[in-house]
Amino acid sequence: MKKFQRIIICLFAVTLLFLVGCSGKTESNKEENKKNELVIAQEGEPKSLDVHNGNDGYSLKINKLIYSR
Repeated sequence: MKKFQRIIICLFAVTLLFLVGCSGKTESNKEENKKNELVIAQEGEPKSLDVHNGNDGYSLKINKLIYSR
């Protein structure tokens, strides 16, 4: 009976280590995603990112940043 309990505990430990070791979310993935992000602070939000529909000041600023050469 003790041998069976040891086997169960070992299988549980191996399964737990496998699940923890194979998790896909790591700190390096989060840092890579942050490197590809551009954050711009404004007082307000643009109405639209469409060049033809966004005619307020915030939309014009964002569109100029997106579509400038």
